[in-house]
Amino acid sequence: MNEKPTIPEYLLRLSDGCFGIEAFSLFEESERVQRELLGQILRSASHTEFGKRYDFASIHDVNQFRERIPILSWKDFEPYSDRLVRGEKDLLFPGKAQFFTLTSGTSGKEKYIPDSSMSAVVRKLILRYRMAQYLKEVPDLLTGKFLPLTNAPQISYTSAGIPCGTASGLTLGQATLDRFLAYPMCILQNKDPESRDYLLMRFAIEQERIFSIAGNNAGRLTGLIALAKRYWQDIIRDIELGRMDGARSVDAEVEEELRKYSRPNPERAERLRELAREADDFVPKTYWPDLRLALFWLSSSVGSYVEEVKPLLPSATKYMDVGYGSSEAKFNIPMRAGERSGALSIATAFYEFLPEEGGEPVLAHEVEEGKCYELIVTTWAGLYRYNMKDIVRVDGFVGKTPKIEFIRKSSELLNIAGEKIPASAVNDCVRDLLRDYQRQVRQVQVFCDMEEHRYVCYVELMDPEGFKVTEEVDERANRLLADRFQFYGMRIYQHQILKPMRLVLMRQGWQDSLYASKLKPGLSLSQIKLPILILEPAAEKWIAR
Repeated sequence: MNEKPTIPEYLLRLSDGCFGIEAFSLFEESERVQRELLGQILRSASHTEFGKRYDFASIHDVNQFRERIPILSWKDFEPYSDRLVRGEKDLLFPGKAQFFTLTSGTSGKEKYIPDSSMSAVVRKLILRYRMAQYLKEVPDLLTGKFLPLTNAPQISYTSAGIPCGTASGLTLGQATLDRFLAYPMCILQNKDPESRDYLLMRFAIEQERIFSIAGNNAGRLTGLIALAKRYWQDIIRDIELGRMDGARSVDAEVEEELRKYSRPNPERAERLRELAREADDFVPKTYWPDLRLALFWLSSSVGSYVEEVKPLLPSATKYMDVGYGSSEAKFNIPMRAGERSGALSIATAFYEFLPEEGGEPVLAHEVEEGKCYELIVTTWAGLYRYNMKDIVRVDGFVGKTPKIEFIRKSSELLNIAGEKIPASAVNDCVRDLLRDYQRQVRQVQVFCDMEEHRYVCYVELMDPEGFKVTEEVDERANRLLADRFQFYGMRIYQHQILKPMRLVLMRQGWQDSLYASKLKPGLSLSQIKLPILILEPAAEKWIAR
């Protein structure tokens, strides 16, 4: 007798061929779905080492689950992960780990986040749900090509032979979109990063009908566009001749594979030359005029990079959030263009919400609109009551399911003297202020100078020509922050236990240097999240004089 399928397995079968649209009715039943899902996760892991430790078999409701298991962090799961890396099984979930997602930990040590056999099911399901929403915005999306800004699906193996890679690469590898891709996937395996980016743009620009672009950080696309502008003549010549001469260092196996896709295309090359002459600027709105949809993170400070990209893309392009998620799991389903939030993915993980102001965690159907919470997740991949250290805001509901938006990491809090300001709020204030001076901000980072009892805010502008940080600019920045956070104003203007924040203008290229310092083999810039709050002052050599 076959076992009853889990909720994700059932919904994935139901959604075959229709991208899950029928299953959206479950948004009206968030409480039932969440409770049933938790029971399925616990039953599936009841015979594991972790499940036996907490006696999952005797847990019959949410209250028992909460009483039995405390809120946990990565340090609680890391010993299990280390053993799974060595090939042990039945520790956190049934069987061995199928894959490890690599991400950096707060201590600097890489985290190996395991995937179970169910991980592929839930990942495919949420991708299908997201695709349903993209197709609502752009119904003919799949008639054009898709440009993913991602990493290679797999970059290494553990000592036990289990593959490891990045979250975005794994997602693309399981999305079965190969026939829609704007470039051959083998390009992502090339070791030299600049040559890899050149090849990506060389093959993508050869495609005229690119309808969608997707990546995490829009800054990654900005960098690729800049590279294409530098080498546009080489790119067009390579397209014309069916070659790859503009790439300085191509791995032999990558070059051999790319020869299958390289054919002389003089017609496209000539058209690109005409477009470059007519537009006088070699950017995507010139060579991809039919681009319909751009998918990036729109929320938090990372969303500001989208503003830098918009002037370079066609004016008719729609922007949707690519979806909130992490190396641990994916958490929401973007519903409409321009919205930074998305409906909670209630069928793929169990969620609890710890109120930012304090108190006991609440369930998905108990959250309140407009309030912020710290997200706690229980997943099919063996994370139980795992504190993501993410602050999310509830932005309304779809049926009875909350829409959530990522705001910031809970650790990014400025608190020299009890003022408790999210670092993201300083970022927002500085950007709002400098917009009054007709300046767009590329990067913001804040250092807490404990000796001086003040914040130092480092800023790189997109166009710094003729702009200086004056006393007036500093004063306006502090007044704006004080207006939004009364305790900050009290600490400066009444109690005088904080000195006013100081803005420091940075030289062009500072942001690029920050990305370069964090880049590791096999990773792309889109995977790097630059913090707003930094623990050391910025390098003196980058300060504008």
